[in-house]
Amino acid sequence: MFDYFKDNFIQKRITYTYIDEENKMKNCSIVMQKPHFYHLTGLSYSGKALNFYNSLENKTLLISELSHNSKGYSKIKLSAYHYLEGLKSEIVNICEKKEVEML
Repeated sequence: MFDYFKDNFIQKRITYTYIDEENKMKNCSIVMQKPHFYHLTGLSYSGKALNFYNSLENKTLLISELSHNSKGYSKIKLSAYHYLEGLKSEIVNICEKKEVEML
């Protein structure tokens, strides 16, 4: 998961082109930064998000520095890591609404 994120998303612009509800063509771009990886894990970490990334990259992250998120996000997010590849495919759906229904 870490290597895939690093190789495919860090400092790389991904642009999605889609048709909105008014039938207008729009673009939406994302550029991931190193600290964003921490958010994807749902884990609780004793340090800052960038330190989490750097510790993983340098293979110096200690398990004692981690814990499961108290809201239960860790299990959900870590089990969904295989969807990362989908962010670079044609199956991406853009939702302009501020509310998303969880299935």
